[in-house]
Amino acid sequence: MMLVAVYIVSLSTLETPVGAVLSIVPISSPIVMPARIAVGAATTTEIIASLVLLAAAVVATARLANLVYARALVRTGKRLHLIDLLRVAKH
Repeated sequence: MMLVAVYIVSLSTLETPVGAVLSIVPISSPIVMPARIAVGAATTTEIIASLVLLAAAVVATARLANLVYARALVRTGKRLHLIDLLRVAKH
C-alpha cells in the first residue's frame, strides 16, 4: 500500500524537491529514480547517492534478518523481542 502511495505521489513530483528526496530514500528510490532519470530530472550525484543508500539499506536489512533468524532458531519456547535482538547485536 505504501509503495502505491509513493508511486502516485512521485508521478506529480518528479521535478520538485519532494521528488528529489523520494528518489534518494531507499524505500522509494527503486520506483522514483528510474522515472526521474527518464524525465531527465536526476543528476549524476543523485543517482550515485540513491544507489549507495539503497545498497546500504539492503546490507543492513540482510544483517538484521540474519540476526533475527539465527536468534529465533536457537530459542525455543520464549518469545523473541526486538529489544533482546538489539541488545545482542550491540555485543
